[in-house]
Amino acid sequence: CAMAAAVMAAASSLCEEDAITEEEKYGLLQPCRKLSPLNPPLKLKEYFMMERDRGKYMLYWAAIQSAFQTMVESQVGSEERGDCIRCVVVGPGLGRLIRFCLDAARESSVKVVVHALEANLAAVDFLKKEYVTEEDIVTVHGPLALHPAFTESDLPDALSPLCHQFDLAVSELLGSFGDDEFLPELTAAIQSLFLKSKDSIMIPRAWTTYVAPIHSPKTREFLVEANKPMDACYVMGLPKDCIFLAHEQEMWSGMCSSVPPMKFSDHRQFDIKQTSLTYPISCIGQDKEADQTEIFVHGFVGYFTSELWPGVVVDTRHTSSFRNCFHWECHYFPLKEPLAVQNLRHQTTTIHFDLSRKTASLKRNQGKNMPSGRTKLRLWYEWHVEQEGQTQLHNLEGETDSVFLHWPVHVIKDQFVEAKAKKVKV
Repeated sequence: CAMAAAVMAAASSLCEEDAITEEEKYGLLQPCRKLSPLNPPLKLKEYFMMERDRGKYMLYWAAIQSAFQTMVESQVGSEERGDCIRCVVVGPGLGRLIRFCLDAARESSVKVVVHALEANLAAVDFLKKEYVTEEDIVTVHGPLALHPAFTESDLPDALSPLCHQFDLAVSELLGSFGDDEFLPELTAAIQSLFLKSKDSIMIPRAWTTYVAPIHSPKTREFLVEANKPMDACYVMGLPKDCIFLAHEQEMWSGMCSSVPPMKFSDHRQFDIKQTSLTYPISCIGQDKEADQTEIFVHGFVGYFTSELWPGVVVDTRHTSSFRNCFHWECHYFPLKEPLAVQNLRHQTTTIHFDLSRKTASLKRNQGKNMPSGRTKLRLWYEWHVEQEGQTQLHNLEGETDSVFLHWPVHVIKDQFVEAKAKKVKV
């Protein structure tokens, strides 16, 4: 507990320093549409930018180190494990998490083998060069994009014999809202395909999503002038004119070891009053004495926390004193029409907010060069607000905003070659 508390405090300090440096160098991220997780593929320079988040990686290091210590000290699973710990790292990017596994094994005086699953070709090439001298203990598979519908037969020949052989799974699949990049679906696949038993360890372990109503005329102005839809999700830096109109509230939580479907829909009531207004630390320079009779709810910002290890928690909330990562920017749910907050000095305004996370499997279009029966996964959020009987619905059935996870190309090609061979044989 003392170690976890010290790590959390140190990560929070690093985050505060790094966030200021990043904004001074690169400015504030303007609202941009959420992209599908693998399309377009990241460039190496973008991976290097992500790795500047020292707080995030301090937390991951502490979690991985603790996992190794626990496995070494515990007798649970030791007979099956022998003197070697087997790790699978999903989405390793440039390999920081791979290195953490190797370092933790060395500190714990235990042998280790690491298998890395990476979808990005540029990252795969980088990793193979980075670990060329350690290829006896580090195997880089790819490019390989994991899909929730995978079975053992869909895995590459080099990987399928390793199903249910791993003691530890580590992944970086969290999005700006926690589960907006297929986190629960993919971690369920990792659990069912790779982990050895119920005693195997998954990092991260769990996540929780949060939302809060905000007043931000500049964000509204930017979206209107750019002709951006108001029923789509955005990722953005925290606006300088932002006022949090109420404390953030938890929407839902999930365990990464659970198998979907899980409940990803809930209703929250926000009571907005003068004493509930919050000015984030990054907005202290603004005029707090502005006319509070002209307050509107322009949208809701979304955040998440994620437990990597007991007591070691990623926290992206700007209103939290434990915020410790700057890499994940705000997730933003705008409103088509701002909601006026009347007579703030004298009464409370109540806003009702409903949010749902939805997914659907879509059949891949069949063509003569594509096998039939495989699917891509679609993910979207629907939200609606209600104030004094007036309701606004947003993104119903994902009509404006959705992200997709496609059936991996390497599997499609393999199945097409196999189908052609069977056809010739017939």
